Amino acid sequence: MVTVYDIAKKTRLSPATVSKALNNYYGVKKETYDLVLSTALEMGYTPNIAARSLTTKKTWLVGVLFSEEVSTGIMHWFYGTILSSAQSRLADAGYDVVFISNNVGGNHLSYIDHCNRRGLEGLIVAASEPHTEAVKCILENDIKMVSVETPYENKYSVISNNKSGTIDALNYLYSLDHERIAYISGPFNTVAGRERNSAYEEFMISKGLYFYKDYIEESRVYDIDEAYNATKRLFERCKINPTAIFVGFGEASIGVMNYLNDNNFKVPDDISVVGFDDTDATVAMGITTIKQDREKIGTVAAEILIDQIEEKEIYHPFDNRIKTAFVERNSCKKLL
Repeated sequence: MVTVYDIAKKTRLSPATVSKALNNYYGVKKETYDLVLSTALEMGYTPNIAARSLTTKKTWLVGVLFSEEVSTGIMHWFYGTILSSAQSRLADAGYDVVFISNNVGGNHLSYIDHCNRRGLEGLIVAASEPHTEAVKCILENDIKMVSVETPYENKYSVISNNKSGTIDALNYLYSLDHERIAYISGPFNTVAGRERNSAYEEFMISKGLYFYKDYIEESRVYDIDEAYNATKRLFERCKINPTAIFVGFGEASIGVMNYLNDNNFKVPDDISVVGFDDTDATVAMGITTIKQDREKIGTVAAEILIDQIEEKEIYHPFDNRIKTAFVERNSCKKLL
């Protein structure tokens, strides 16, 4: 097993300096840190977490809490990308990531008890519904945390700018002379669902399109089949078909397109479609979309959490909004 002393010998640095660099201490020059890190990687150095815990009084563990009320979780493409990015940044700083549950060693524990049992330094929270008991018990304690889904008062969060992304999508459709713009929303009990719906209503009112409420339909969970059914409900209710549809979340674009195809609507000749978020499916189907920077969400969340744990000055506000990008493809057409 490669030790700190082996790295010190190869780099011709003192073991104390190598240890400080490996533990990301203050006062280590960048060139020294880079040399130690590259040498450690080259030699296959693996830190002994138990030993580090004894000497530094730290566990070097960060937890991840998912709440799956609307069919999301670790297997969901959105969170998977965020977590991968966060884990990479945390690993650079020497932290391991564990998933927390309410069952440890056969004993039913609260989530905060699990955090305490594992000695977690901090927590990444990916909960779309802000008022579950799981989330409440976390918020009521002083564990250091960052949310990547829902803003909480006096807690750090990193999420997409839902409002500006929605306005960008609607402005694009409006520039193509679309006024009858329908909206297939995400679940209203999520922050993304509420904020994008609010931005949609604000935009439609600002353009004098007061009939907009006829064109809103909620997809109650993040699910392709539910998005299909929501689209079906929308068309069954509307007296006049929309000329464009704004789709409030990634998988819903597939459900919407499936419904349109099944009912002989041609995209974009008969109806234009803009989605929110960029997935492999939206790329394959050529759907114009609003792209969320999931990698940046994960990286910024990890950096804020690390700064909290290490008691560094934090230059971010509590509510951090990451800019979205507009990606134009071939699912929209200007009205004649």
